Amino acid sequence: MASKTKTTKGKKIKSKKPQDIMTKKEFYNLTLPSLFNNKSAGTTIIDKSQGNYFAPDALRGRTFEVNQADLPDNTNSTRKFKFVIDGTKGKDAISSFHSMELISDKVKSIPKKWHTLIETCSKVETQDGYTLRIFTICNTKRKAKSVSKNCYAKLSQVKSIRKVIFKIVSEEFAGDINEAMKKMMTEVAGGRMEQEGAKIYPLQNCYIKKVKVLKRPRIEEGIFDVKVKGKKVEVIE
Repeated sequence: MASKTKTTKGKKIKSKKPQDIMTKKEFYNLTLPSLFNNKSAGTTIIDKSQGNYFAPDALRGRTFEVNQADLPDNTNSTRKFKFVIDGTKGKDAISSFHSMELISDKVKSIPKKWHTLIETCSKVETQDGYTLRIFTICNTKRKAKSVSKNCYAKLSQVKSIRKVIFKIVSEEFAGDINEAMKKMMTEVAGGRMEQEGAKIYPLQNCYIKKVKVLKRPRIEEGIFDVKVKGKKVEVIE
């Protein structure tokens, strides 16, 4: 008698409906500080508020980078600025200054063979409560009618030049943060360093290399959107 073979049918797999991830996201406008006329710097994306999750809280502290040439009324592309989001007002993410630095191509082009590279690092406090760490860079220049191939400065001359730079930086960045940002976008401080440092030894390529915020003033309450404690957020489609 032939044995019957038992055939098993495969289980039906329920196919999941394709979901559009973007339906759970929302966009916020990146707003530059009050210094700039055109305050828009693009948009940023984040998950929508739901349950105990509040989108503006997640946005707070997020940083974004903008090249100086992309800022309003600027054409210089040798610097990049970073801004940090302090909070939101509706769909606008309000930001403040975070840091500034020269682009790597510019920094790498400054050091030269047979020259003395001079760098400084100083700490400055602005009028509105910001504490800044400011880095500068410059190198020596051949004296007029010099036959020598090199132009090395003596250690005593380097120390004297550094003192001059410290003084210039403390004077130029003594105002508020908006004035400090204006100085960063121009060559005012670098021009002064080159002019006053040349009294000790000729200088060239004097720049504010990098600026970063060490301490910022406390943000006033009631300015930005906040989540009410103990209440869940309802998502409005």
